[in-house]
Order: sequence, then C-alpha cells, then structure tokens
Amino acid sequence: MIKTLKIRNFKSFPKDRQVEIDLSAGNKKIALFYGLNGAGKSAIAQMVDRNGNGRDILPDCEIVTSGGLSYRYLVYNHAFVERAFQAADGFPGIFTIGEPQADALRRREAIEIELPPIESELERLNMETGALRDQSTHAEETLVREIWKSFQSLKNSPLREFLRYGNDRSGFVGRVRSVQISGSEPPSIDELTRGREELGNGQTQRKSAIRLDLTEFSRAESDLIWADPIEGSANSRLSSLIERLKNQDWVRHGEGYLDTADGHCPFCQQDLPEGFEDELHALFDVTYQRKLAHLQSVALDYEAAVKRYGNAVDQIFGNEQFAAEDGAFQGGVRELRAALDRNVAIAKAKVDAPSTLAHLQPTTALCHALATALEGLNERIGTFNSRIERRQEEIGRIEEGLWQRLAHDAAPAVVLFNEAEIPRRDRRLEIDVRRRGLIEQRSALQVELAALHTGTASIEEAVAAINQQLTFLGIDSFSIQRDRHRDDLYQLARPGQERGEFISLSEGEKTLITFLYFIELVKGSAEPAAALPSNRTIVVVDDPISSLSHNHVYDIATLIARELAPFSDQNPSGVRQLIVLTHSLFFFHELLHGSHQLRRQMLFKRVVKQIETNVVDLNENDLGNDYEAFWQVIKDAQVSVVRPATLANAMRCVLERFFYFVSESEKYDTAVAALAQAHPGFRPFARYLDRGSHADRTNLSDFADFDAAACLSHFQQVFADTGYERHYDRMMSRAP
Repeated sequence: MIKTLKIRNFKSFPKDRQVEIDLSAGNKKIALFYGLNGAGKSAIAQMVDRNGNGRDILPDCEIVTSGGLSYRYLVYNHAFVERAFQAADGFPGIFTIGEPQADALRRREAIEIELPPIESELERLNMETGALRDQSTHAEETLVREIWKSFQSLKNSPLREFLRYGNDRSGFVGRVRSVQISGSEPPSIDELTRGREELGNGQTQRKSAIRLDLTEFSRAESDLIWADPIEGSANSRLSSLIERLKNQDWVRHGEGYLDTADGHCPFCQQDLPEGFEDELHALFDVTYQRKLAHLQSVALDYEAAVKRYGNAVDQIFGNEQFAAEDGAFQGGVRELRAALDRNVAIAKAKVDAPSTLAHLQPTTALCHALATALEGLNERIGTFNSRIERRQEEIGRIEEGLWQRLAHDAAPAVVLFNEAEIPRRDRRLEIDVRRRGLIEQRSALQVELAALHTGTASIEEAVAAINQQLTFLGIDSFSIQRDRHRDDLYQLARPGQERGEFISLSEGEKTLITFLYFIELVKGSAEPAAALPSNRTIVVVDDPISSLSHNHVYDIATLIARELAPFSDQNPSGVRQLIVLTHSLFFFHELLHGSHQLRRQMLFKRVVKQIETNVVDLNENDLGNDYEAFWQVIKDAQVSVVRPATLANAMRCVLERFFYFVSESEKYDTAVAALAQAHPGFRPFARYLDRGSHADRTNLSDFADFDAAACLSHFQQVFADTGYERHYDRMMSRAP
C-alpha cells in the first residue's frame, strides 16, 4: 500500500517545501479526497500515474509504499482517457481469462490462491525489517548522543586539537568506537589536560630543580640552653630574698631602668638602700650574663633560619606551579612551618624568662618528610623536562591516551547497544534469507501465471462485461465490440451502423464507457503476458463524474463500491488500495454512505488551495452540501488569502442558487444593477455575476486587479438590499 505521497514543485504544490500526504493512518485501504475545482486534486493523480508507472517521472515527488513493495498503478483521469481512446482508432483490449482448459484454469486459480499469502508474508517481513531498522536507528542515535557529550565537553578544552571533527558526529563517534581498548586504566581527562597544558606551545622552557635548606633547625633545637634555668649568683645579699619571692626575671627586667631612676626604685619609687646596685651586679654576674647572651644568640639565629625558610617556600610557591599542585609538598611545608612557628614562640618566652625551663619540638622528622615530598616534586620536574625534550612524542602519547579514555568511558553504552543490536542484526539476516526464498517462489509463480494468461487470453469476457454494464445503466444507443481486424482492440458499435465513431459520443457517454473500460482493465491487463493479481494493484480515480447526470453519479459510486473494493478475506480478488478524488459533495456522500463495510476502511483528506496547494485531514462531518462549500470559500476569504477566481466563482454560485431557489431573480437583478450604478468599480464584477464575462473575454478574464475586500462588501450588500441579510448572517455564522 501507499503509505505516503510526497509532492513538491509540481503544478500548484509548493516549490520550496514538500507536502506529505499520510495514507497510513489506521491501515485503511480507501482514501477519499475532497476539494474544489482548481485546488490541486488532479496533480495528485497525475503524480501517482507518472511516478508509479515510470512515465515522465517527477524528480521532486515520491511514492512511499509499505515495506518498499512495488505495485501496479492504474489511474483513471483525463490522461488515461486520451491514451486509451486515441491509441488506434479504438482502445486496447483487456486480456482476461476466457475459457481455458480445466487443468489450466484450476492451476491459475491455485496460483492466485498461493500468491496473496506470499505477498502478505513479504509485506509483513518488510514491515518487521523496517521496524527493526527503526529500532536500530533509534538506538544508534541514542548512542551517538551519549558519546557526543564527551565531544561537547572537550571542544573548548586544551585537548580540542586532537578531535579534528568539527561538528561531524558520525566521524567522531566512529573514531571512538574503532579504538581497541587496552587492559590498563587510561589517564583521566584532567591528567591529559594537565599534561597537554604543561607541554605548552613549543616555547616552554625546562624547569630548574627546587632546593630547600632544612639543616639549620636541628642544631638550635637540640641546644642544652633550653633546659638550663639561668639563675643569678648566690654571693649577693639579694639572693635569698629573690629565691624566696621567685622574681629573679622580674628583677632583671627592672635593672635596665636604674640608670634613669635617680636612686629610686623603678617599680615603687622608694629610695634604694646603700650599695643596692652593687648587690644587683653581684647577683647577675659574669656567668649569668654569658649564659643569657648564648640563649639570646641561639634564639635569634633560630628565628632568622625560620624566616629564611618561610621566604624560600613562599618563593617556591610563587614561581613553581608544580609545587602549588603537589599536595604532599604543600602538606609538608605547612606542618613544618607550624612547628617552627611554635618553637620560635617558645624560644622568645625563654629569652624573656631565662630562669624557666623550655623545650623546642624536634623538627627532624618533619624535615625528613618534607625532603621526601621535595624529592617527589623534583622527580616530576625531571619528568617534565624529559617530556619537553620529547615534546612531539609526548603529544602523540596524550592523543592516544585521550582516545583510550573516550573509548573506555563510552564502553558501557556501546556494550548495551551491541547487546540489543546483535539480535536485531541476526533477525534481519534471517528475514533476508526468508525474503529471498519467498521472492524466488513468487517470481516462479508469476512466470507460470503469465504463461497461463498468454495461453488462455481472451477479451470476450471484458466485452461482455462492459456491454452488460451499459445495459444496466439504461444505455442502448451504442455498445462495444471486438475489432474485426485486430483482436486486441475494441470499437464502438451503434444500431444500424457497421462501425461507430468514438468522436460521436457525448462527454457523458465518453465518461461512462471509459470508466467501464477502466474497471475491466483493473481486473485484467492491456497486455496478454502482463496480467497481475488485483491485490497487487493500486487504483486512483480522479473525478469520474464529469459531465454526468446525477443518476449516473449514483451509478458510478455504486460501481466503485462493487467493482473496485479493496482486497480482504471476504474479497480476495479486490485491489490493494483505492484512492478517489472528487470536487462533488454529492458524489462524496454517495461513496461515503454506499457501503457500511467499506466505510470502516475509509480515511478522508481535503485538498485546499490559497496561494499553494495543501492537503489536510478531513472529518466527514465537516462537509455539508455544495452550497455550503461555496459559503465556506467566502468565509475563508475573510481571514486568509483565497485566489480571486475561486472567490469570484463561489460568490456567483451562491447568488445564482439562492435567488433561483427563493424565486427572487428580479429583485436580485435590481439590487446588482443598483450597486453597479452606485459603485463603478463594481460594474465588471456585476457583469461577471450576470455571466456577462462568459461572452466578453476582456471582462474579468484577468483577476489581477480584483478587490476582494470591496467585492465581499458588495456581496453582503446584495443580501441586505434584497431583504435576506439574516440568511447572509446565518451562513457566515455571525448571527446567534
């Protein structure tokens, strides 16, 4: 079956976009198209005829069938009539089965029973293959999106130079999936990024190893002075009192103020006893002063060493990025600095109070740990220098590591995809083997069937069927018969004439006989060896009721329902799909209500045209009669663009039918004449409404200057001036 018709750049269909007509909804086998004349219905039928039969193919149009199967396309339209009746002063014979031998007939019937299940199975397999392919496509797209995320995250990173794919998703994803993943864990993206940044742009210089002196602290920290309480001499008369008060360090601090105290105590301001200063000097004798000087010297040297250490590490962190990135080195520096700062505070306290005991924390272990971290840092610097010397080789290693990392990260998604895709691929292979077998079987049966048709071809049944239908329709003024000189042609026969002329048929008679011929062609073939089962046939009927009376319109609708019904279990000889296009609501409703069984198989489309043709879904309840359809065109013109000729024709048809129905033609003529008199610009359109334009080719033959808004206003005024404005309001849906 036809799933979709795609039309672009053909007649009134858009040139810059494709109109897609979906015929697959509900798997229905009958499609009814309704549209006004000039909407573009015939273009649809012509496209199917040309592209389906390979006749002057339209490159911008496409017929999409379910499962990709091929079909025989039979299209009834004006082109069919021209081809059929101008071929050879007659029209081609239809080859059907005449009266073959019994065995041949039974074999033909057996083949026609065998072929439909094969076709159905092929279609089912094609649909299954399509579904599997859709699943694979969806899974592939999901996988591509997942892998593409890594590209998106890297496209602005220092690693972007290794991607080289722009926005080519398939190229990038294909490269990732082609990588053979190694057994070891690849470097992380952060490691690869850092490595690439370190290599720089080719101007990067070697780094110097870091030097840090950590030998200055242990000697001061192990000095015995910290555990030695520095006390005054016992040879002073002040010694016993100071010992009892435990204020030697306080007294020593006061000694420095005696020179400016004028014989007074610097603390209590009392007069000092005779010989006090001598006793004080005896207390803080040479031994005391020597020990104190040593303490102060060790403390000052220690503090200076700590300050040099601090400056050195600050300079290292300021100049060397590797140091700032090395957690072990940072931790070692931090812990040693904290210990040194504590020791400096303890040393200062000892200097302030020499008589106290002090203990500096040994930093040997911390210095050793920091030295070890420094070795690691210098090792990294050495590695960096080595990499700088082998820069291009290192860049290649980083690129290889990047693709390994991308492939490693994508591996879980790829594994999931393969787990689902391998069974689908295996199933497609199984289907392909099965399809080839069925196609070979079908081809053999079709060859045999064609041979049977060749041996038993006859047109007598078709001649009899067409004449029987003419009689049924009440036509006895002519019939058709086999041409006496060519058995494969028909000719027209009239009572009392040896040979009738096709040109003598009226348009209505021509329509009837061509359509009856078309029905027989659907059942058979115009070539004896080309007969195909009808369930491989798609039939398109384009407005078969032109020039017919309403009685024959009913007959044509009945013939379509009876003779062209689609294939089903109840109708094994039916066609595969039926598409009917019409401008007549009467004919549309006859088809719609002619068979409740067929109605369940119908879907409905509407062909509309403003500037360009479009096809939309149609609800059968949306359609009224022809009169309402013309009003709909007028309503559409108020809110959108309608072709001037279409609008003008709709307004004329409404006015003619309404005033004829209400028997107010004179009042109508008077109102139109008055408007024409009052509005000169309305006069050409008034003549058109009066069908004057049919006799005068210069009057409104070109609608380029047609003022739609003005004519819509005059159209309303006609109803107002004749007293039927309420009817106008009701039809335009403006009155409650």
